[in-house]
Amino acid sequence: MRRTHRSFALRTLLQSGGLSRTGLADQLGLSQMAVSRIVRDLMEADLVEETGIVLRESGPGRRQTQLQIRQSGTYAAGIVLSAYSSEVSVVNASGEMVAHRVVPLDDIADGETAMVSLAVALNALIDELNIPRQRIVGAGVAVAADLDPQNINVVHAGYLGWQPFNVIETVANITGLHVKAENIVSALILAETSVGAARDMNNVVAVRSATSIGASILQHGQIVRGHGNRPGRIGHFTHKTTPLTCSCGRQDCLNCSASGWSVLARLRITGDSVYDPAHVADYACAIDQLTGNGLQDDRKSTDKSDALRYAGGALAGALQILNQTIEPEAIILAGSLSRAPDYIEGINLQLRQSAEGREAQAKLLIGELRAVRAAAMLVLLEKIYSPTLDFEALRDSAGHSADHPAQTMTRAG
Repeated sequence: MRRTHRSFALRTLLQSGGLSRTGLADQLGLSQMAVSRIVRDLMEADLVEETGIVLRESGPGRRQTQLQIRQSGTYAAGIVLSAYSSEVSVVNASGEMVAHRVVPLDDIADGETAMVSLAVALNALIDELNIPRQRIVGAGVAVAADLDPQNINVVHAGYLGWQPFNVIETVANITGLHVKAENIVSALILAETSVGAARDMNNVVAVRSATSIGASILQHGQIVRGHGNRPGRIGHFTHKTTPLTCSCGRQDCLNCSASGWSVLARLRITGDSVYDPAHVADYACAIDQLTGNGLQDDRKSTDKSDALRYAGGALAGALQILNQTIEPEAIILAGSLSRAPDYIEGINLQLRQSAEGREAQAKLLIGELRAVRAAAMLVLLEKIYSPTLDFEALRDSAGHSADHPAQTMTRAG
């Protein structure tokens, strides 16, 4: 029970940003004495600290010091691998980025080789930061692929063309860290509901719209895994017949109307009318340029806006169906197209046309977190902000956790 209460206390402090002991007791429904014991334990493990900020509680003379997560108390590492991103990161105990590094890869078609390169780059980043290894609780890995039910092996990556490989073993053997892996969309939804746009929500849908479209569902605080850990394939919802052919071989998938690849094809930026995994990195680069206002000519700019609005309108129907089927508290939009105002406008224009659509529209949130940060959050949520917290190990290593010269950095190369 005490282990569970420690994890609840840490989670509450993470999501609130800071509370007094009285406020924490109220939030947890525990006595002041019980909270004082919990706080003492967490301070001994360097997980919680007093900020020096004095809060006035209700009642005469009630003044208490604020408690917050000790940012340098523990750390987590992250790796993300997708068509858009090959990066490594280190975050502090609050999930804030301490450092991240873009790792250029010559070819991402071989997923296992790419993951080895990222794990080596992560080791170098940790060594450079000079963070005591015993204070790093693990490495989270977010990949643009389907994982097996145990989240150990890549089993399907049709959009990237990867062969199956063991993600956990590949990274653990090189870094020596505990490793937690998730599909990118699931990593994002867990992070967004902890420290992002849907903080403290337990029933959420996240939709990532990039070269292709995928989703993740959180119900009662748990990822919906389905029978084979492959739910959320909304890019293969039937939409309307197009001249394009999805990676699944169909021409009527939502991917053929609402994805970034479909926008490129509609604008003839890519000559591929059939989705080709060998060109996925080129698709990603072109979509980033497109959403970054890469087209300057007035006519081309108009065509771009029209194509993005059309694609957003196509996605709107799927969002409405998700809302009516699952009834989430929020629908988070993530991915490169979520940064395109015309795409969002297309979604909103379509949803405004019906009462059911307006209900879904009221729940739309734009994701706040980068995938590389969400990847690192995976192990914080598993190892620190949960009852699996190894309190004794952290307390024993607390004597080695004095502040060190780690600085917030952003590096390329």
